[in-house]
Amino acid sequence: MEFRLVEFNDRRYARGADAARVAAIEDGEEVWLWMSKRDIEKNMTAFGRHPELVKALEAYGHNAGNEAREASRSIEVLGNGGK
Repeated sequence: MEFRLVEFNDRRYARGADAARVAAIEDGEEVWLWMSKRDIEKNMTAFGRHPELVKALEAYGHNAGNEAREASRSIEVLGNGGK
C-alpha cells in the first residue's frame, strides 16, 4: 500500500471535519480519502510510518498551532476594550 498527501484543507479542519485528503494506492488503483488524525494513526499502525502519512499527521499538528495562535489573537483584540 502506498500513500500520498493530496492536501490539508484548513476550512475543513476549522469545522472539525477530517481535513487531510490522502491518496491510497494499491495495485495501480488510487482512491482519495478524507482522513482524520485518528485515521492516519490507524493506517500507520497497519502499514507502517509511510512518509506521506507522517506528513499528513504533521499537518494536523502544524494547523493546531495556527489555530491556537489565532484564538490568542482574537482574545487580545477582544480584551483591549476596543482601543
